[in-house]
Amino acid sequence: MKYEKYYVIIVFLLITVIYLYPAFLGKVDTPLDIRNTYMYPWRYHEVDKKISVIELWKYSDNNSNIIELKPQSSNTQIHELKIAKVVNVTKGNFYFTFNLRKEPEENDKAIFVLQLFNKTTNQSVSIPYSYSPVIAEDFSTWYKAYFNLDKIIQNLNSVRELGNYNVQLVAENNHSDLSAKYTFTNLQLICDDRSNVSTVKNFYINDLVQMFTPFREYYSKALKQGRIPFWNNYTFTGTEFISEPQMGYFHPLYLFSYLLFDHFSAHLFILFVCLILCGFGAYLLARYWGLGYAASIFAGLVYMFHPFNAKWLSYEHVLINSATLPYLLLMYEKYLKEKNILNKYLIFSILLTGLIFISGHLQKVYYALFFFFLFIIFRFILNVILAKQNPTKILISSILIFGIGLLIGSIVLVQFFPLFLHSHREPFSKDFIKAASIPLKAFIGLVYPFYGGHPGDSNLALNPMYVAGFFRNYVYFGLLPFACALFSLKIILKNKLVLFLFLSIIFSILVSIGSPLLFILQTILPGFKQMQHF
Repeated sequence: MKYEKYYVIIVFLLITVIYLYPAFLGKVDTPLDIRNTYMYPWRYHEVDKKISVIELWKYSDNNSNIIELKPQSSNTQIHELKIAKVVNVTKGNFYFTFNLRKEPEENDKAIFVLQLFNKTTNQSVSIPYSYSPVIAEDFSTWYKAYFNLDKIIQNLNSVRELGNYNVQLVAENNHSDLSAKYTFTNLQLICDDRSNVSTVKNFYINDLVQMFTPFREYYSKALKQGRIPFWNNYTFTGTEFISEPQMGYFHPLYLFSYLLFDHFSAHLFILFVCLILCGFGAYLLARYWGLGYAASIFAGLVYMFHPFNAKWLSYEHVLINSATLPYLLLMYEKYLKEKNILNKYLIFSILLTGLIFISGHLQKVYYALFFFFLFIIFRFILNVILAKQNPTKILISSILIFGIGLLIGSIVLVQFFPLFLHSHREPFSKDFIKAASIPLKAFIGLVYPFYGGHPGDSNLALNPMYVAGFFRNYVYFGLLPFACALFSLKIILKNKLVLFLFLSIIFSILVSIGSPLLFILQTILPGFKQMQHF
C-alpha cells in the first residue's frame, strides 16, 4: 500500500489524542494528588489560581495569644464556632489553620492539639495536623499549622452543623524540667473550594508529586533563564541537580520540551510524542518481522499501552525508554542485513543506544539494554552458530554500539557516580525482594482478577502497609493475553524469533517472582546488585 505508513501514523495520532485529550483540555491537571493539606506546601500556581479560598470562621482577637506552661502542665482554650456562611462545595478541603511558635524549640515533649467539642453529645474529636515553616518579621521560627476536617465534614449533613461544636486548643507540656511557651495567631476555619479543578485519584505517585514535578518546574525555569541548573538551592542546604539520573535532563526531547513549554505542558507534550513513537516503532518492527498490516497495527497498540507504560505513564523517562527500544531493534536488524560491517544502520543503532542511556532512571536503562544484549546473543546463536556465518560483524558492532553508547551516556554517569558512592540508599535485601516479589498464585490473574485484600480506607496514601503490598494484593493480566499465549504455542518451535520472545517472557517471570535466577544475575552482572529490584 503506497500510503500505508501515513495511514498508520494518523491511526496512532488519533488514538493518542483520544487517550490524552482530557489532559490537554484541562480536565486533568498533572499532578493533583498534592491538592490537600497533607502535602502542603507543594501547591503550584497553575492549579492554585483555580482554587477559591473561603473563610468560614475567624477568631475575633487578631492579637497574638500566648500560652505559658510549667513542666508537667497543660492549658485548654475554648472558642465558640459561629459559621457565618453556608458553602456548597462539590470538591474541596476544610481545615483549621493558624500561625504557631513554640519556645524553647528543643522541648520535644511539648505538643499542641486541636479538638472539636460537640456541645450536644459532650464528646470531643482530636484532629490530626501538619505544619510548615513561615517567615515572620522578627525572623523567629513560626509555623503554619493545618488541621484537616475532611473526614469530619463527610459525616455531617451540612457545614453549618459545625456550629454545634466548640474549638478546643489544648497545649500540653510533658517535660519534667523545661517550661514551654506557645504563641499563636490568625486562627481560622478555611475551605479550599476546588470545584473548578479536576482531580486524579492515584495514591501511588508520591515520587511524582514530591520530587519529579518540583524538579521539572525548577529545570524548566532554569532553561528559560538561559542557564543549566547544575545546583539546586531548594533542597536542604543545596544539592547537585542535573546529576540526578532519573529525569533524563540531557535527552533532546526532554530538553527542548521543557525549554519551549511550561513544565506541565512539556510533560504532556512528551507523553503525547512518546506514545505515538511507541506505536509507530512497534508497527515498523512488526512489519519488518513479517507480520501483516492489521497485525502490525495491533502490535503497535499493544506496545503503546503495555503494562509498564500504563503504570509509569506520568514518568517521562519510562516512555522515552519504551519509545526508543523498537527503533533500536529495527536498526540493528537492518544492520545485520547489510553486507558492510560499517553502515548507516550501525550509526543509528549507536545513537539510539546512547539515547536510551540518557533517557533517565538508570535501572530502567539497565533493563532495556540488557534485553537488547539478549537479543544480540539470540542473533549470534541464529546467524553464527546455526547458520555458520562470520562472527566478526556481530562482535565488532556489539563493541561499538555499547562502547560508544556508554560514552554518550557518560554525560549522566560521570556526574552520578560520586553521588552514588555517597548515597544513603541501599539495595533491597534478599528477604525483602522475596517478600515484595509477585506470588505465584497471582498468575491466576491470567484467567480472572486475583484480589488479595482491601485497604479499608478511602485514602490509601495513609495506609503504607497496603501501599507496600499493592502489587501482591491485586494482579490481573487478562484473559485475552492468556488466550493469545496458548495460541502462540503452535508456532513457537516454527519461528525462532517467537521462541526468543516467549523465553524472554519466562525469563522475566522467573525474575519477578524472586527466584534464584534474580540472585544469580545480581552476582554476575556488574552494577545489578546495587539496584532496588522488586
